Amino acid sequence: MTKLLIFCLISQFSAASELGFFELIVKDQKRAQTFYSRVLGWKFQDAGSKDFVLVTNAGIDGALLSTGQTIKRGESVKMFFKSTNLAVDLEKVAKEGGREQISPTETGGDTWIAEFTDPDGNWIGLICKKPNSCTSTNVK
Repeated sequence: MTKLLIFCLISQFSAASELGFFELIVKDQKRAQTFYSRVLGWKFQDAGSKDFVLVTNAGIDGALLSTGQTIKRGESVKMFFKSTNLAVDLEKVAKEGGREQISPTETGGDTWIAEFTDPDGNWIGLICKKPNSCTSTNVK
């Protein structure tokens, strides 16, 4: 099996380096689209291939690439997506077939993170910078 390598190239010359594109490797394209649309509200655009679909509203350009193979940790890109409530988002993750891996954790500076794996095993982070609402289960 040819091992897929994903490189995230960030310009070393810009004053503020920003992630320019992401590509998540998934086993099942339809399942991944359902998961991410329900958990993160993503929308998708056909890119001319059933195995490659563009993500249109993640705040950054990105895509889902279906390989039909089970994903192992370290074979996908790990990213942190903004959250306004980690507890609520982790409930969505569980409901849609993902698994919480790291519970909401304060990292300092009024920032909280949590991590989960999607149904294909991609390890994804959530980041929240609103300390009074990051972990409240009362927020809808």
